[in-house]
Amino acid sequence: MLCDALQTSEFQRALFVALIGREPLNSSFGLILESPPRHDEEELDQAASQARILSGEQSNTSISYADRWLVKFFRKFEVGIHPEVEMTQHLTRHHFQVPPFLSALNLPLDADTGVAAMLTHYTPHQNDGWTFTLEALRQLFAQVIESPPSHHTDRQDEIIGASYPARAAQLGRLTARMHIALAATSDDPNFHPQPFTPQDSRSLCVAMRANATRVLAELQCQLTRLSEASQTMAREVLETRQVFLEAFDKLSQKIIECSLIRVHGDFHLGQTLNTGTDFVIIDFEGEPRLPLDQRRLPRPALRDVAGMVRSFEYAASAALDQAHDEERDSLAPWAQAWADVVIKNYLCAYFETAQGQKFLPQSPTDAQFLLDLHILDKALYEVGYELSYRPHLVSIPLRAISRLRSTLEP
Repeated sequence: MLCDALQTSEFQRALFVALIGREPLNSSFGLILESPPRHDEEELDQAASQARILSGEQSNTSISYADRWLVKFFRKFEVGIHPEVEMTQHLTRHHFQVPPFLSALNLPLDADTGVAAMLTHYTPHQNDGWTFTLEALRQLFAQVIESPPSHHTDRQDEIIGASYPARAAQLGRLTARMHIALAATSDDPNFHPQPFTPQDSRSLCVAMRANATRVLAELQCQLTRLSEASQTMAREVLETRQVFLEAFDKLSQKIIECSLIRVHGDFHLGQTLNTGTDFVIIDFEGEPRLPLDQRRLPRPALRDVAGMVRSFEYAASAALDQAHDEERDSLAPWAQAWADVVIKNYLCAYFETAQGQKFLPQSPTDAQFLLDLHILDKALYEVGYELSYRPHLVSIPLRAISRLRSTLEP
């Protein structure tokens, strides 16, 4: 019988013991030990015996030890410096809100090494940001349905409320502080900000244009397989594709004065933990489809901001999709109103906190242009993803692309 070792208590214990540096390792293994747990032997033994595998991850396995420490085992082994380790380590040293880094276990492969597992403190939390947001939207929809339609117009602010928009602003400030920490002075040259050169603008344009061309071609191929409503939106997007391609081309002709920094790279609500009063940011692996060296490249900070903007809009659409069929038409304006308010609060808090930082374009016009392009690029990526895995949800990113068209038209 073959058994996944991570499911066995013996291996779970051995992995924890190795990562806390308690026993000498085989000479072929390497341990990056930042700060070993300072607890007595009995307490560590008890934690090792209280291991439980967390649910919800696809490419990795996370194991909680007595809800005090967390081991993340990388099921896709890659040689080279792993962004999850170096980013968490850097942000821990700058006292940013991540699960504090303790150690990482390296495995050799030929002449190179790669990270197999990482140990951090466990962060107590109520839920992740995505679950928290969907619950807030469900409460909003319930209030709308219970309230007489005649009371809706003059009670929009009251019905949407101040609670979630305030949390969105909190997340905006946290995003800015994350970028400030990632741009902070460091002895590690991998975290030194780089100028955003004309060559960088051209490279970004080429990458975004290639993504758009690939996704739109796939959308054309699968058009007849989509629902009638999705087909209508898809045709509108395909008919105006030149608007998007020309917007990307403008980037190659612009000189944007800002610096490129290390970014989260795959930033959305699911990469945050809601502690009840604040958020903690997790999962710094970057975009899983990219090789490690590309995930570690410095990029515009607004790439992360665009990812979170799309996540808010996605949450509103996903919550609407879960509503009863007969209620969706009346709830749709509320989902959009909620998204508009929340995104405004998030962006205002982000730009206010990051004001004057070199990773932001000096011109507000350039900042908005760069943000819009990254939102468009992200939405196009989502179209490709949904076509591959969840075609019934492709209308969500298509709707976002349609709204961007008027913003990007010359």
